[in-house]
Formats: sequence, C-alpha cells, structure tokens
Amino acid sequence: MLIQVGELAKRAGITVRTLHHYEQTGLLTPSARSAAGYRLYNLAAVQRLHMIKALAQAGLELATIKDYLDQDAFSLSDL
Repeated sequence: MLIQVGELAKRAGITVRTLHHYEQTGLLTPSARSAAGYRLYNLAAVQRLHMIKALAQAGLELATIKDYLDQDAFSLSDL
C-alpha cells in the first residue's frame, strides 16, 4: 500500500514541508511517484520516518541521523 505525502504527514504529526525537507537532505525518499507526480510512500518509508522522528526527538542532528540510517546495520548503542 502506498500513501501520499499529505496523508503521511498527517499520520506522523508533521508538516508536508518537513517531509520535503527530509527528502532534500536525503533522509527520506519517496518510494514512488504517481502519474500526476505525487510523492508516494510505502511501509518501509513510514517505518524509517518513525525512526527519524524518534532520533530527532532524542536530540540527534539530522546529518547524524542520516549517517546512521544509511549504514547497512546499526545499533542504538552506537548513538
């Protein structure tokens, strides 16, 4: 199942602009695009967004979050 950017933002409690910022910084990329060009996200992207939010709320900078999430495997104890 794919959801559009607005629905994802609503479910996650963040703004569409924040999601676009995450895309621009390479933290979160859309899983696909609709024929009309809308960003679409799958379950893996939703799970990644929840991890981004949790780490950001814990005080980590976005660049640090990206570095850890881009690793093949990481442990929260590494943070």
